[in-house]
Amino acid sequence: FLHLLAPYTPLMTGNRSYSGRKRMCMVFCVLTAMSYALINVPILPILFLGRFLGGSSSAIQSTAFESWLVSSAFTLDLSSKDLSNILGRAMFVNSLAATTAGVASDKLVEWRSTFTAPFLAGGVLLLLALVLLGTTWSENYGSRESSTDGVLNLRRIREAWVLVRSG
Repeated sequence: FLHLLAPYTPLMTGNRSYSGRKRMCMVFCVLTAMSYALINVPILPILFLGRFLGGSSSAIQSTAFESWLVSSAFTLDLSSKDLSNILGRAMFVNSLAATTAGVASDKLVEWRSTFTAPFLAGGVLLLLALVLLGTTWSENYGSRESSTDGVLNLRRIREAWVLVRSG
């Protein structure tokens, strides 16, 4: 039944232009760390809250980081070829990081004898990322023309709802 929350996604992703992309990336770190921490609470409503926070952070992750990078690249007058190279390298590094995280997670589960250990470690790494984002990234915002309906973009919410209902 949590798929009914899909129309909430445009609120999270549309908000990044007004709140700032750096800030939304930092919100991603906090929401995901909270989601990971709530995995340790064996109370069903709390677990649902954790999943809701995880879904919200996934909506941010799928848009805000690349939006920040593209906007910063244009601000720095990087060529599209340079931006393409950066994104290609990022994809490669992301693949290596995912593989390494999988192996490390397996070792953490083996060492701590609990399946929640990787999530706790991930939460710690997300808090470290939060500090690094806050201290090393510059803020950038989207243009007002690209988001004419504001934070509550009703047209996008209707479109998302139609997609959810269609199956």
